[in-house]
Amino acid sequence: MSPDQLALAGVGISLPNATHGPNPASRGRSLVMTGVIREFSLAELTSSTLLVSRPFVLVGMRHLAFSNYSESAFTLSGSFSVPRWRIGARILETWVRPAGFRTRWDTEVTLGALISLGDSDVGVALTRESLGLGWSAMRESWTLAVDLRTTPNGLAAGLGWEFGASEALSLLGGASTNPARLGLGTRVQISRWSVLIGLERHLVLGWTSGLAIGWG
Repeated sequence: MSPDQLALAGVGISLPNATHGPNPASRGRSLVMTGVIREFSLAELTSSTLLVSRPFVLVGMRHLAFSNYSESAFTLSGSFSVPRWRIGARILETWVRPAGFRTRWDTEVTLGALISLGDSDVGVALTRESLGLGWSAMRESWTLAVDLRTTPNGLAAGLGWEFGASEALSLLGGASTNPARLGLGTRVQISRWSVLIGLERHLVLGWTSGLAIGWG
């Protein structure tokens, strides 16, 4: 979870340069980023994040703790390119430690691929519970992305967009189903510094917000 993914409502399987995207085949840039995410406007569900990215590898950490509960996650992803294709894999390890109970440990593996079709891109992302397909295209200052995923609760669809208002400012937005979510955010680039702000509205559980600052 990252501010730009909140803004896009989780859409981005086919985005080729999404450092924090759902597809591990996306090509990230050299970047160090730290941030906070507050889920559903609850102070107890505020997590801190740290991400280090290079074009072919990404390492990330997230930690949440309140009262007698703590949760930590570690992610490692890598990718490589062949003509017109990019292939990637991600492993996510999560540790949950409720007071009075044994630590629960979970592993999730995501496999991904991207293919360039010239003016557009097609992406595939696969986990043990989900298969996602995506398409995206860039026209002048606009980027449009469409996702379709299978989930344990049925099909989910999403539409995301990004508008480059200037070299320093981009606006992002998105909408997804299953669960129903709306997102909005912004990305500001000043020299080698970047600031990401994202908001996502779950139509039942409420607002999740995120802020991240990066250098690279």
